[in-house]
This record gives sequence, structure tokens and C-alpha cells, in this order.
Amino acid sequence: MAQPFNHNDLKAHLLDKMNESEKVFVRKDGGIHDRSTTAGASELSGCIRAVLFSKNGTKKDSGYRDSRGYALRGDTLENHFVVPLLRSVADALGAELRFAGDEQRTLVSGRLSATPDAILILPDGRVINIEIKTFDPRANIPLSGKSNHRIQNQIQMGLLREEGFDVDQTWLIYLNCSNFEDIRIVEVDFDPEAFVYMKVRAEQAFTAAPHEVPAEGAMTDECKYCAYTEACGQAVRNSMPSQKNPDLPVSQVATLEELVSKLREHDVIQTESKRLVTEVKEALKIFLRENDVKNYRGDDYEVSYSTVAGRESLDRKALEAAGIELSPYLKRSDDSDRLTVKFS
Repeated sequence: MAQPFNHNDLKAHLLDKMNESEKVFVRKDGGIHDRSTTAGASELSGCIRAVLFSKNGTKKDSGYRDSRGYALRGDTLENHFVVPLLRSVADALGAELRFAGDEQRTLVSGRLSATPDAILILPDGRVINIEIKTFDPRANIPLSGKSNHRIQNQIQMGLLREEGFDVDQTWLIYLNCSNFEDIRIVEVDFDPEAFVYMKVRAEQAFTAAPHEVPAEGAMTDECKYCAYTEACGQAVRNSMPSQKNPDLPVSQVATLEELVSKLREHDVIQTESKRLVTEVKEALKIFLRENDVKNYRGDDYEVSYSTVAGRESLDRKALEAAGIELSPYLKRSDDSDRLTVKFS
């Protein structure tokens, strides 16, 4: 006998319906933009290797599941709350709000694309690029805005300028999705050199081989959420070098020594910085203990100090002593690359 429809079935159906909907990107000529043909502003602010895999139709990791939850949150609040408010503000100021909500347009230049949230044309003639972001109240939003958002802004402003809009600044609006009155606006000035560099990155995403570009996700923890970790690891394994201590041309030796020198310099800075960070953290702990402060929220920071429960783990020696053979249950991960540099 079939089981009756229950709340878990309802949740599954809700998620399926939620992820059925896809945002449509419309070009200025009214046609639908095929995002597989360009690298978008939000993509290029992430790992270039992941963008490359995406644009070349690489198979996603087995078991990987796309999720649009955060994007849907942003789109919903933007279209049904922030944009109507912006229209009212623009009307009251005698300004003009364009390319917002249903009027959004995807701008394309070569392999680069972006979809600005809106532009605000002020009564004095200034044109401001508007970018709307929602954030979790637990997230840390730097006073200068998140770096990946600022990169998106550079691309948006550059493409708007190519379209004839004299945009020199973005107003990056952060809306707390838990408290709508918590609005933070960051000014981002246009940097033409950054825009040119992003055009180069967009071309790279369609022309470079995976092993020719850095695994930037490893620098920012993006690998935890990437759909292409299997393909990325395989690309590195396929390109591992084989020669030991070869005779390199003088120019290549110079490049190698420059990189090693930079690594040595940054290694010293990192070691000292880590020591200083640990020193300050210890001072903070002492302050909090002495003043009996478990949690404190300031204007732009929050400090909390608490006990963390110990992690449970299997005692391998005890299991083996009990005669339990573990080898049939051991799993070996894929090989990975390792760089070792020794300084004398």
C-alpha cells in the first residue's frame, strides 16, 4: 500500500519547483542571452579554472547538486522590495531609474558580459551604477564591500561606459535579509585597468587549458562548493611534470628564482603575521575572561568566546586490539599535487 503524502514529500516538491525556475537574461536587442557564450561578471569574480570548466561543458562532480536558494532570495528581495523602493525614491528626487527589475538588460562585449541591477540618473546628470546584494546577518561585510562584488561592479561600469553611459561610480547596496532597515551602501569608483584585466580573464575562460590557469578557489575556500573538483584534480594529475633537475634556459631560471624569492618573502611575512594574530587573540581571550564577557557587539564587529565540544573519532588502535579488521573499509582519496620549497 502506498504511503500517504507527507511533509517530506511537500519539501521535495517545493525544492523541485523552486529550482525549475531560471532567470532569463535579455540583451539590449530584446533577444535571450546564452550565458554559455560569455563569462559573466559574477563568474569572473570567482575561480578562473571553474569558469573555464563551466564554459567548456565539463561534466560536473558526481553527486553535485545545483542550488539556487541564495540567488532566489536575492532576486526576490531585489525585484519585489528594493526596486519598487528605488523607483519611489527616484521619483521623489526627480531622478530616473533605468534597467531595473523587468527592464534589466545583459550587456555583452566579446567574451565578457554583465547584467547591472539598475542605473540611477541623478538630476545633476550623474549616472550611478546600482548593485543590490542581500546578506545574512551573521555574515561579515567589510566596510569597503566584498572584493568579489567590487569586481562585478568594475565589469558592470566598464560595459555601461562602452554603451555610452558616463558611469564613474557604483553604489553597492547591502540589505540585511533579516532586518530590512539595516542598509549599508558602499561607493565603488571605476578602475579602467581592472576592467581591461577582466576582459583578459573572460578570454582566458574560453581559450586556456585548465593547468595553465591558477586554482584560485584553493585560495578562497571556493573548492568546497565547486562543481568541478573531480575534473580539476584530473587536469592537474594529467599535467604533472616528469623531469628532475633539467637544464633550463637562463631566462627560465631567472623566472623560477624570482618566484622562489617572492615565496620566501611572503613566507616570512605570513609566519610573522600568524604569530601576531595569535598574540592578539590570546590578549582578547584574557580580556574576555577577566571581564566576564561571553559576547559583545560593536558598531562593525562582534566578539564571542565559548566552549567548543570535543570531536568524536574512532580509536583505531582499540578497534584493531578488539580484532576488528578495518582495511576492507578504508578508502583512498584521489592523488593530488604537492609543492615543496626548501630555503637554505
